[in-house]
Amino acid sequence: MQIQEMRSALEADHAKSGMGELPTMPAWAIRRVFEKRNGLKLTPLPAGMEVRSARSILATARRSNAPAKPTVVDDDPNGEKEKLRIRLEAFKLL
Repeated sequence: MQIQEMRSALEADHAKSGMGELPTMPAWAIRRVFEKRNGLKLTPLPAGMEVRSARSILATARRSNAPAKPTVVDDDPNGEKEKLRIRLEAFKLL
């Protein structure tokens, strides 16, 4: 079966399920989805591609989207600003 035929069959199934238009995918992804849905023997993926579970993908996404903890930077380690503030307050009292 050709990729165009597989894509057409997937688009028909996708439209029937009410999910709208099938997203754009490369040929190897169309073949993989078609084979999985129809219980066929899976063609090996192209070199450099890896298979991950949805749980693994979501866990990685949650970790990378976690808000970064703010870092506190002490820009006045000797307390010079505080000393200056106290002196100014003292001068105001005079």
